[in-house]
Amino acid sequence: MSELVSIIGSGFSIYAGLPLARDINQSFERDNAENILSFSSGEFKWFDLSDETHQHNGRNNTDYLAFGILLNELVRIFSDGIEGFNNYEVFYQFVLDETADKDFIEDLKNTSIQAFNAKFPEIKEDYYDAYTRKIKELQVSDVISIINHLIGELLYVRKSHAEVDKLYEVIGNYFNKYALIDFISLNHDLLLEHLIKEVMQKEYSDGFSNLLGVSSPPLAAKSLPL
Repeated sequence: MSELVSIIGSGFSIYAGLPLARDINQSFERDNAENILSFSSGEFKWFDLSDETHQHNGRNNTDYLAFGILLNELVRIFSDGIEGFNNYEVFYQFVLDETADKDFIEDLKNTSIQAFNAKFPEIKEDYYDAYTRKIKELQVSDVISIINHLIGELLYVRKSHAEVDKLYEVIGNYFNKYALIDFISLNHDLLLEHLIKEVMQKEYSDGFSNLLGVSSPPLAAKSLPL
């Protein structure tokens, strides 16, 4: 058997129900004021991607609206700076960089309160302080966690392993003709890694770890991020 170099693009993951980069961008671009779920564990989810139980539990507090507004404001500020939201990776780096600036945080809090008041004028008096607390007492760790969890959820394979394995069986059989494969991919999801392990039943190096010393089964594929 010979060796193969294969370039894997985002379209590779479509059959598993995973989004293209533009689909991820669109998830952040829309109005998410009421589309973020916040859990006591510190996790965040999209309302429209969650089942009824998670939807209920993620709104069983007074924080979720504040986090939705904060996300909207971060996207607005980022988009204004580059004339549109065109890259969720650049957006994530923007948030990491800018939230290290105390002045940026203060401006974010102020504009978020204004946006909250405009979006939810019916929330007043006794409930107002509770619903806006996460804005007024903004923690940078919360902001980073929101984006991490929401991107991660979009890259999560929702089809069963059995269904995915069947869909990619032909591709796995093709790759199995080769003794060693270098996969070059920018994909952030872990679909390729799953297929190598479960469908091709091979060991691999992800580009960070080293499996060249394994003896059983022999190294037959490796995934190399650019």
